Amino acid sequence: MSKDVIEFFLHGVGKPQVLTASEGESLKDVLARSNALLRDGEVVFVGEPADALDNPDRDEDIQEPVDIDATLHALHVRELRHVHTRAVRRVEVTVHFNGERKRRFSPATTIATVTEWAKKRFKVDPAAGADLVLALRPTGVHPRPDEHLGELLQPGSSALEFDLVREVTPQG
Repeated sequence: MSKDVIEFFLHGVGKPQVLTASEGESLKDVLARSNALLRDGEVVFVGEPADALDNPDRDEDIQEPVDIDATLHALHVRELRHVHTRAVRRVEVTVHFNGERKRRFSPATTIATVTEWAKKRFKVDPAAGADLVLALRPTGVHPRPDEHLGELLQPGSSALEFDLVREVTPQG
């Protein structure tokens, strides 16, 4: 692979795709080649925001959508490795655990980050909360820690609801 060619994940509808492209290409050209150009109202995020953990009491992430006319190099895709398309601007997340907490996250945020944010917001002792995980309401499904919020949304939806629960480890 050439030095200026990079490999990254394109998240949209369904499972992420692994793409390769030159760092000098515009994101718009890469999206066009991958049949992933945006429709009206859709935006693109690159990487995962860190502010949910840096500022757990804040009501909303500060990550903004990117300009798809910029090059992959300018967007730091080599380092950030994840491009999220067809996304809503924010996902309204509600977590239940001895009460309820809400925050508006970037769709690029992982379940691991939301779990850590919830533990901080509910002031869970790290040792006592080591086995706490998120379970989607109403199904009770435990999403993988590396799944992104945008991947869990149903078409047309912009909200997710979770319970913070103890992970059950099968015995026997």
